[in-house]
Amino acid sequence: MALLPLRLRTLRQAGALTPAVARAIGAQGDLRELQVTSKEPAAPTATLLFGKLTLQRLTWRAPITAELLAALAAQPQLHELELNARDILDVEALARAPMLERLTLVQERLGNGIAAAVLQPLARSPALREVAVVVTVARGGTHPDQAELQRAVGDHVQLRLQQTETVDRR
Repeated sequence: MALLPLRLRTLRQAGALTPAVARAIGAQGDLRELQVTSKEPAAPTATLLFGKLTLQRLTWRAPITAELLAALAAQPQLHELELNARDILDVEALARAPMLERLTLVQERLGNGIAAAVLQPLARSPALREVAVVVTVARGGTHPDQAELQRAVGDHVQLRLQQTETVDRR
């Protein structure tokens, strides 16, 4: 029996997202769910990775660039997206994602969370129904204002705020 070509529907990739790795992943036309974990920027590889894919769900635990956000917004079937919040300064591109229903922004390092002004463009999103903001704050630190974040995304979007408090040992 001849070997069938590998047709992945789900993939978890960890480590450096080199152009060769991005091309290999990008060639998986049947891929619908992808999780990328890397500490290295992947800006030059974003177009190689997303050019031929039609993802429905993406978890991106790697540095974020404007080029990456634009490539994600161009994904026609992307319904669910999880991103590291620490690198996000502008979500304007994501507001144009045609099918994006659920967005999760995770702040893995200590901080005060995401500013409401950063989330405001999401109020114009045609399909967005839920935004989850996951933050870690230092004990005694400033917590994000859920009402302010809700106003930023608009009444048609359900905002979920999950906060973890920890001791800052710096």
